[in-house]
Amino acid sequence: MDIPDLSESARAVLNSIVMAGESTRPRLSVATNLSKPTVSLAITELEASELVAPLRSSQGHTGRAASVYGLSQKAGWLLGIDLGSTHVRAVACALDGTMVTERLYPARHARLTTNSALAGRAAEVVSELLSALRRSHGPLRGASIALSKPVQPLNDHTGTLGASELTPDIQSIIDAVAVPRGVPLLVENNVSCAALGELRFGAGRGKQDFAYLQVGVGIGAGIVAGGRLQRGAH
Repeated sequence: MDIPDLSESARAVLNSIVMAGESTRPRLSVATNLSKPTVSLAITELEASELVAPLRSSQGHTGRAASVYGLSQKAGWLLGIDLGSTHVRAVACALDGTMVTERLYPARHARLTTNSALAGRAAEVVSELLSALRRSHGPLRGASIALSKPVQPLNDHTGTLGASELTPDIQSIIDAVAVPRGVPLLVENNVSCAALGELRFGAGRGKQDFAYLQVGVGIGAGIVAGGRLQRGAH
């Protein structure tokens, strides 16, 4: 997640809060290796940007109560879009991974539909969620598209890459889904996305090596070794 116009110290404090869920200024100072005055300035900057807000006070055994900070509700949100063979599924979540809403739309006419044929429906979903969440949760900070097809090892589709960097079919899907320009966009194979999901939230959490096998319209496998997704046929 890259939020422009933040100082380096504010980025470090924000990332620490995202990873921890919530924290106090003293704990943030330890986690980021920043001085307490620098952390205080970073908190002020993040509060002014509506990225961070005080949640409550925490009283220790001695001394003054410490404010506990967490993500503001309007800090922004992330969007995941699954263009399957039979459906479009969209999930919006807060920056800490908490789900905000989920939408599922079966393919309208065919049992097995190509990713490109569903891209227009996905664009409708993107537009709908942007309209619904902008006021309550702030701006879209990042998006990902999962495709039921091989995807080349280029996973940094931020809108600044030349068209020659992408295969024409992938580029046409990206264009049709119409994620707003400037929003960081990740494009990946759906089984690889599922393996990453298990690594972060599911059965693979805390494990360094495992394989995810999907048996559906086709058979696919996502392999995590050393805590990293392995890519390529070999």
